[in-house]
Amino acid sequence: MSCPPPAAARRAAVQQRGLTLIELLIALAIFALIGTLTWQASSQLILSKDRLESEHERWREIERALLIIENTLMQAVAPATIQGHGNRAPALVWHTDGGQNRLEVLSLTARAAPRRTHFVLQGDTLYWRRHPESFARAQPPREESDLLLTHLRAVRWRFWNPQTGWQDRWPPPQNETLLVSLPTAIRIELEFTDLGKLTRTYALR
Repeated sequence: MSCPPPAAARRAAVQQRGLTLIELLIALAIFALIGTLTWQASSQLILSKDRLESEHERWREIERALLIIENTLMQAVAPATIQGHGNRAPALVWHTDGGQNRLEVLSLTARAAPRRTHFVLQGDTLYWRRHPESFARAQPPREESDLLLTHLRAVRWRFWNPQTGWQDRWPPPQNETLLVSLPTAIRIELEFTDLGKLTRTYALR
């Protein structure tokens, strides 16, 4: 009559037996689940990083555009007449005729030379265009143009004058005395397709 194998022998036999098929499938399922969760977490992290970088760049673009607008308005000048001409030169005009959306400003450059600056909305894009003010008008001045902002639904300008309050037009209609003057303040409202509305007010005096 044979004796049962000792406990140490039975444990060795169990250790040598290895994993069953069910145990192997469970282990593979666990590894697959961990890998899927890790991939999803990494993908979400990358997407969040890219989205934050895109939004940061978008706001940098907006701040740059607002700084250019502010500098132009702060350097606006209001001459009584253009040298060599008897006609008065508008210091600031908002053009809306014919579906236009264009603010024209006479401003000074770093060299104290006057130039005409235009902020023009075409489609969903705001352009910054400028050219030197030509007194002689012998040749059309060379224009420089840069893209300022995109994804715009609308750009609205308003103009403050102590006598009339906020105006939607400048110069105010039937007011020749304000033709070569500047408003006290200007308000711009930018309506974006992706960010909503953004409003800034600039005091010129």
